[in-house]
Amino acid sequence: IKMSMIGWGGGNKTGISVHTTMDDINRFTVKDHYGGTPESNALWYSSTWLQRQPEISKAIFFVSDGAFSVSGAKEQVEIARANRLHVFGIGICDEGMDQQYRQIFGPGNYSIIDEGSYKSGLNKLINDIATFISCHIKTVA
Repeated sequence: IKMSMIGWGGGNKTGISVHTTMDDINRFTVKDHYGGTPESNALWYSSTWLQRQPEISKAIFFVSDGAFSVSGAKEQVEIARANRLHVFGIGICDEGMDQQYRQIFGPGNYSIIDEGSYKSGLNKLINDIATFISCHIKTVA
């Protein structure tokens, strides 16, 4: 498995950072109240970048604290999937965002971790990602 991470920020600090080593990914942090992630731009950039990578099975794990444009994000998820990319949404937010995540990513293609139940939410996330991977990511011999 080859992993890369593209970090995005919004508000007054909009920017991109590409991380391609596990050490770099593990050191990545975001300041509190970074806010305003341009999700459509983040999904478009990530999709475009990933399409140029040589690996056969590719997935985008879109992590956000929610509060984004459903129509803009859904459009970019559909474009990514049309280009044979698998997209999974991860919400670090209130369970009240469930309907928005369902609209954007579709059933079985997202998981929400509520801050109030972080530990059980983390177990749910691990199970949801494992199910997603077993359904979508094929091994290459």
